[in-house]
Amino acid sequence: MRQADISREREKRNLFLGRLERILQRSRAEVEQLLARESRTSVRINVLKADVDATAAALKALGAELKRIPWCPHASYLLSEKRAVSESELFQSGQIYIQNASSLLPPLALAPQAGDRILDVCAAPGGKSALIAALTHNQARLWCNDSIRPRAEKMRSLLDTLGVRYEEITAHPRQYIDKFVPPAFDRILLDS
Repeated sequence: MRQADISREREKRNLFLGRLERILQRSRAEVEQLLARESRTSVRINVLKADVDATAAALKALGAELKRIPWCPHASYLLSEKRAVSESELFQSGQIYIQNASSLLPPLALAPQAGDRILDVCAAPGGKSALIAALTHNQARLWCNDSIRPRAEKMRSLLDTLGVRYEEITAHPRQYIDKFVPPAFDRILLDS
């Protein structure tokens, strides 16, 4: 890498870290320490298809060691081996969903409401869209998009398994999404 490219990358990194310092109201060292943490796997009980108490008991019976995530309903950190959970009927039937805990944040920040028209621009693999549906009890008018057609088709299968109601699943290029979708949404989730 050329020296000019290295300098530009360093500048971008410093801008990003500075922005996070302001948002999180933390020191540079604390921000860097937070970013260095390993991502944590979580399990979310899918209230669209499962009873919370019965599913929690079934997870415990599988030997899943869980620690409740206080800021996300029906979600827990998975502290034990993921395999027993991912190969279970609970997962295969869509009663639970496994994802990185950080992926729970965007839908919570979006604060979706029943009746909202919501566009998830970079929706695949579908976990965030599924959480939006769960938070609104499947009462949002959800449009899920991913620019890569095979990922969008795989997402359709997952959302169907999870019992998510959606208006549309599309594969439009995200940078031109405004040319393909109606202009009226109450909320738009755009992360990649």
